[in-house]
Amino acid sequence: MKGWAILMAKEKNKLVSSKVKFNFPKMDGITEVNLACTFNNWNENINPLKQNKNGSWSLVLGLNPGKYEYKYKTNLGWFTDPKAEGYINNSFGDQNSLIEVKDSSRAYPYYV
Repeated sequence: MKGWAILMAKEKNKLVSSKVKFNFPKMDGITEVNLACTFNNWNENINPLKQNKNGSWSLVLGLNPGKYEYKYKTNLGWFTDPKAEGYINNSFGDQNSLIEVKDSSRAYPYYV
């Protein structure tokens, strides 16, 4: 899918969730990519990304407004998002990527 669309569910005019697209670029040797994050309790097995025809990886999730930390777990190790809105130090002496979902105008950058 080229381009980006944001969809939202409404309940009495209150934003319940926005669709957010997470992307990981094509990299030699990568055969598996999973999203670990604060909204899935850092479970590195429940949000796998699917590989696109161009070799990049993507996943679309419905997220409620809020700030979230995340990181990509691959068969070659952990990676932050080079196009993240920001970064925060974690307890492992490394960094996590940051994303803030504000409202339906939220568009997340992605690789094409």
